Amino acid sequence: LSVTGAFTILVLFLRLDVLVKVASTVLILTYLFACLSMIILRESRLQNYQPLFRAPLYPWIQIIGIIGFGVLLFGMGREALFASLIIVIGGLFVYWFYGRIRTGREYALLHLVERITARELTTHSLETELKEIIRERDDLVGDRFDSVIERGIVLDIEKRMGAEDLFWLAADKMAPNLHVEADTLFRFLQEREKESSTALTPHLAIPHIIIEGERTFQILMARCREGAEFSKSAPDVHAVFVLVGTKDERNFHLRALAAIAQIVRDPHFEQRWMAARSEEALRDVVLLGERRRMMGPL
Repeated sequence: LSVTGAFTILVLFLRLDVLVKVASTVLILTYLFACLSMIILRESRLQNYQPLFRAPLYPWIQIIGIIGFGVLLFGMGREALFASLIIVIGGLFVYWFYGRIRTGREYALLHLVERITARELTTHSLETELKEIIRERDDLVGDRFDSVIERGIVLDIEKRMGAEDLFWLAADKMAPNLHVEADTLFRFLQEREKESSTALTPHLAIPHIIIEGERTFQILMARCREGAEFSKSAPDVHAVFVLVGTKDERNFHLRALAAIAQIVRDPHFEQRWMAARSEEALRDVVLLGERRRMMGPL
């Protein structure tokens, strides 16, 4: 209220013609920053920035807009520019000493700087915020598959390896939560692979096995940057989903397989999968993938 009062008092000392120009200048600045913001958002390459509408002729329309609005700004006169500058500086002052302290927001500009300088400047909280926006926008209701993915293990493997090495790594990571010996899991995965290859495409594999017990189901997701060799027809698998569940979870097991199949069917899946910057970003690729939501008891 005190800030609003200060601006109101400032307005009282302006002539009407200057006040009109100041209002127009602020409006022009809004449009200018909108064009600039779009460029920053697009160039930051945020994985979870998925607008429903994309501006045509990007970035030329935005660049022309920035130049055009800049010309209009200088046409407003010195008094209007000076008054607008005071308002902008006042807004920055309020943000820096009040708003910034009370919020933990992360900005797309940081992601752009990070991409240019290759430095880890961000905490990826903006990605999380964008993910929630997409969920609300597309009315995505979380189901059990989402819960399993959110709790699941994600591996980002940089070196090239064979299927057996990958199975051993997956077994070692999953065993503690499944209360099964890693050797047992590894043997089951090996036997399943010998029955028929779990590589569904040259770049995707979904090993899935049944274990003893009750009410247990887990998914491990792995990205193999240099590829994992499953067979001669699938020598460079980059996306691996390992599904392990008990017999009583057979129904959900099949639904999870169907959900993954729908997600990876997206023509942009592989591009997003390989471009993901972190393990959490890999998880988001799956969580925000297009699929039918599971309804009813599972």
